[in-house]
Amino acid sequence: MNRTTQWLSLGSLLNSELISMRIAQDGSTEHGESVTVGQLLARGALPATEVLGGDEATGRRVSVVVPGTTARAIATLPAGAMVVFDRSQLRAEEVEVDLAIRIAFRAQIAGIVAQHPSIPMPLATQRLAAKFRVPIVLLDHVEVSGVVAALEPHVRAPTIAGAKLLRATIAAMSSLPADSGELLERLAGALRHPVGLVDSDGQVIAGDLPALTGALRAGFAEFAAAPGGHTARTLWDTDELLLVQSATVAAASSPGLWLAARLPSESSDHVRDGCAQSLAVAAIAFTAYLAERSVVFERESRHRTLLLAELLEHPETPRQRAVEQATSLGWRLAGWHSAVYVAVRSVGDPTGPGGVAALVEGALKAHDVQARLVERPSGWAFWMTTEAEPTVRAAGEQARTVRRALLEVERTESPLRLCAGIGGAHQGIGGLGRSLQEADQACMLAHTIEAAAPVEHVETSSVKRLLIAWYTSGPLGEVVAALLEPLQAGDPDGELIRTLRVYLDNESSATAAGAALDVHRNTILNRLEKIQRLLPVDLTQPDHRLAVHLAVHAAGDKSNWSEGRRR
Repeated sequence: MNRTTQWLSLGSLLNSELISMRIAQDGSTEHGESVTVGQLLARGALPATEVLGGDEATGRRVSVVVPGTTARAIATLPAGAMVVFDRSQLRAEEVEVDLAIRIAFRAQIAGIVAQHPSIPMPLATQRLAAKFRVPIVLLDHVEVSGVVAALEPHVRAPTIAGAKLLRATIAAMSSLPADSGELLERLAGALRHPVGLVDSDGQVIAGDLPALTGALRAGFAEFAAAPGGHTARTLWDTDELLLVQSATVAAASSPGLWLAARLPSESSDHVRDGCAQSLAVAAIAFTAYLAERSVVFERESRHRTLLLAELLEHPETPRQRAVEQATSLGWRLAGWHSAVYVAVRSVGDPTGPGGVAALVEGALKAHDVQARLVERPSGWAFWMTTEAEPTVRAAGEQARTVRRALLEVERTESPLRLCAGIGGAHQGIGGLGRSLQEADQACMLAHTIEAAAPVEHVETSSVKRLLIAWYTSGPLGEVVAALLEPLQAGDPDGELIRTLRVYLDNESSATAAGAALDVHRNTILNRLEKIQRLLPVDLTQPDHRLAVHLAVHAAGDKSNWSEGRRR
């Protein structure tokens, strides 16, 4: 059974069970608090002629109404029970009532309903009821089944209030939402409490839930960091509480998002339980939404990949069908195209349909770049089209915009690390193919840079183009392997090569390299001593430094890029 079917089946089951329940219409139970004996008297549910025990006794809360049998059998009843006796079972004027009061006190019974005798109640019985604060409700006539039936809807109202929340949630989730915002709106409408989507850092990223602060923020941080985060949790503050539920039901992975609802701290157990169950139902709906969007995204992504391949295969005479499909996707085939290639440098665990591609598309959209990424062998590509050839200034702004978007993704999806390359601007479909190739090469260069979200732009004629041509030459691999083989043999995790590359990138400054790698400069110096012992070169010689600098970049580029292609 897939997730969507599981969600629909569970919803149908719960809905069919809840529809059969009688829903009380008493507005006083809106917040789900259990009813007291005094409230039953005030509503006329108990038309008493006399009540023993005093005002404190009538404050007892009633959880269930049960028919009585004998005074001694009261001891077997649940706490909070309201026990109803007829005249044949318990005579209110006899000493057996005193025994019933004592047993009811020990069993924490809510109260006793009996028929009023024809004579006044004994004073000793009145005092005993007041002493133990056990209410004795006396009616003119008691027909047990009728009294139980009359009281039951009032007593069950708190439980039904919680069930009403669950029923409303199931109704709200009867169809897949268009997005997470719509799901949260439906959930908030059903619960009538603020709800939101919270990330692993405790930030509210969607919904009307206020920002988490104080004890709630601290409690959530502890909960999110602990194993077993898929289960629901209740977090308490002074005057409010937070119900938290993993937003997805995939037990194989750690949750990255949580559904949360904020309630007053005095909310009854029934309302808390109803809200918690509602969050669980909403999590199933959210999982179904993600699954459905993933399928759609995968299908669309495959279609875009095949369409781009077809266009690049026939750039001079594209087929009419391909042109029409490209137009329907919003692709501009005429004009000057500047392709962008995005790749993963280190993998995180991005949440949501489409993974990295969806995250990058969202970040680009926030920076006014409408892009639908096309999957490529080692990453994803898109292009920006202008009527005229972009100026140097415009090309620089494109690179800065792309980097700002990638930085935003890295900040929100740590430890995910990205890089990108931008090709030169070329005209037409054939020019798009050339720009994509250049962007791919520029992205290879960006792979070697130790910085956050590096973006490289390869202009039509530049030193970077020369470097890329040198890096991708066949004989270079053999030269690099021979030069760096002693270092690679003594450095299986690549730490020394990475240190050497950063050191040379920072003009042979140990201090700058230490800052870039977040280690002390003495650590850099110690690593350099080891490198000098392993490498058959002298880093104090300019020509040696140049050769090693190119070699470590080429080695890093080839290893990183081949790893990216395997992903």
